[in-house]
Parts: sequence; structure tokens; C-alpha cells
Amino acid sequence: MVNEAIHCAVGVIATTESVSSELIQASGAGIVIPAGNAVALQVAMQSVIDNPALSESWRHKAIQYSSRISSASVGNYFIDILEYIFLEANKPRPVCPWL
Repeated sequence: MVNEAIHCAVGVIATTESVSSELIQASGAGIVIPAGNAVALQVAMQSVIDNPALSESWRHKAIQYSSRISSASVGNYFIDILEYIFLEANKPRPVCPWL
């Protein structure tokens, strides 16, 4: 999960289909790529490999942003996501509450 990665000061490469893509955009602690796009994933991964300063920047942004995410808000958001996926897919996608 993206929020766990941010709590661990790890940058994230996520897709536009991930429910937590908004967290990456808000925190700046990673990059969001189009879902199902293997070339975009390859480019993003190669960028991290070729540019250690990029992952270091993501790490610093994750550290700065992690204080905004409480255990309670993460837990409630996770429940909302599960309900959206398994019970109420016809409702709007949950919005990340700490953005």
C-alpha cells in the first residue's frame, strides 16, 4: 500500500487505477503512470535506477508527508476502499481523506 510505503520513507510507482494514486500526487513521494502501460513502468523504473537523487527526493517528501496520515484515517480509508471494491462498486470511488 502506498500509505505504508510513505510511512517507511519509500517512494512509490503506482498506476492511475490505484485508489491511492492521489496520495502520491499530493505528497510528491513517487510517480503515477497509466495502468497497463508496461513502457511507462519501464521508463519510471529506469528513471529511478539512473537517477538516485530522484528516489532520495521521494524519500524526503515521504518523510515530510507521513506526519499527515494517522493510523485511524488510514484504517477508515482502507475500510472505505474494501467496501467500494467488494460491496458498493456502483458508488463513487472513495476520496483519500488526508489530501
